[in-house]
Amino acid sequence: MRKENKSSPLTSRFAPKRGSLISVTADLSSTSNLAIVVSNDVQNDVSDFLTVVPLQRRVSRLRAPFAVDLGRKDGFRELHTVRCDWVTRLPRSQVESIERAALSKRITLQIEAALCVALGLKTEQWDQLDTRPVDKSSKTGSSS
Repeated sequence: MRKENKSSPLTSRFAPKRGSLISVTADLSSTSNLAIVVSNDVQNDVSDFLTVVPLQRRVSRLRAPFAVDLGRKDGFRELHTVRCDWVTRLPRSQVESIERAALSKRITLQIEAALCVALGLKTEQWDQLDTRPVDKSSKTGSSS
């Protein structure tokens, strides 16, 4: 007996690309059904699963090195946080729609850096794009 597969509006021949903002039917976050695809395009084309990071709708910024806060300047009506510490695997059948085909280069780099922090990977990219909160109480400068 064959199980009937309830397919998503996205066909098996069409896959979201890395960096796509997607709407999902799964409950990845208690406050949002949005996620960003972080798996590579080859995997996205051939696998039945995507690797994603969920977005969490928030009242205030999280300001954590494993997260990226997104607001109005990034095209969101409400404050959302990309939770790279919640990276997960998602069946492609649970993709409801692609909300944005790609995010800005700045946001993409911030997500990659936050993923490196969440997964404990030290890379040159993290050194170049430090998203950690700045301690404004310390003064920088050199003394002779």
